[in-house]
Amino acid sequence: MNQVVIVHFFGKFCLETDIGYLDEEKIHSKKLITLLAFFLLNYNRMITAEELGELMWGNGGSSNPIGALKNLIYRLRNILKQLGTAEYIVSQAGRYGWNNEIEICSDVEKFKYYAEQTRESEGNTDLRIKKYEQALACYKKPCTSILTSESWFAVRFTYYHSVYLRLVNEACELCNSMQEYDKVQKICGQVLANDELSEDAHYWLIKNWIGLGDTDNALKQYETAVKILYEKLGTYSSRKMQELYDEILGMNQNASQATLEDIYGEIQEQD
Repeated sequence: MNQVVIVHFFGKFCLETDIGYLDEEKIHSKKLITLLAFFLLNYNRMITAEELGELMWGNGGSSNPIGALKNLIYRLRNILKQLGTAEYIVSQAGRYGWNNEIEICSDVEKFKYYAEQTRESEGNTDLRIKKYEQALACYKKPCTSILTSESWFAVRFTYYHSVYLRLVNEACELCNSMQEYDKVQKICGQVLANDELSEDAHYWLIKNWIGLGDTDNALKQYETAVKILYEKLGTYSSRKMQELYDEILGMNQNASQATLEDIYGEIQEQD
């Protein structure tokens, strides 16, 4: 049976097998971490030495990029021995890549898979909600300063973040329409744990309280959102947030009106 390497890009970057574990602290080299991450994200192809040299040193960054790359590959192979005895990085005709006989179980691939599954299960609402929950559970904001400083990594994960926000909106809209308010709260709670500046999550939490008819909590959540967004980003509430606020005020006015009608009714009954 082939060995499986579990790879985490979301949250803390790390690799684990049934034998060992590697993270940035254990690797302890920016270049090795960058090279390893690049191999893992391009596990399905062999990469030329020229492309890898450009990645690691840019134009003119090394007087002997081929020799420096060979040395880096040698060091990386030694580091990966902590995961097992397999040959994780292979070479062929001046190209390098991840050994395709070693299976990778990556949170990025799981996220992409479940995200696509939400499209394929559109006819089944319960199944679609489950796929949304599975996709969103895979995602965490990367907390590696080494990789996020690399433009190729930042671009890719900015895209994944945009997909994540789209899934959040779609999932909350679907759950809200089905009056699955507890699921909306769970989704938004996970989002805000990753990013308290997510206006979309605040929006759907407020919308959730409105759906439950709880104007007090709706107003509290609105005030919390406005405070956070203004203090951290210097932005005022958007138009859609303002529309929610107007809706909350309208509900309060309706409640006040209903209370007055009850009072008038009681007085008439007494008369």
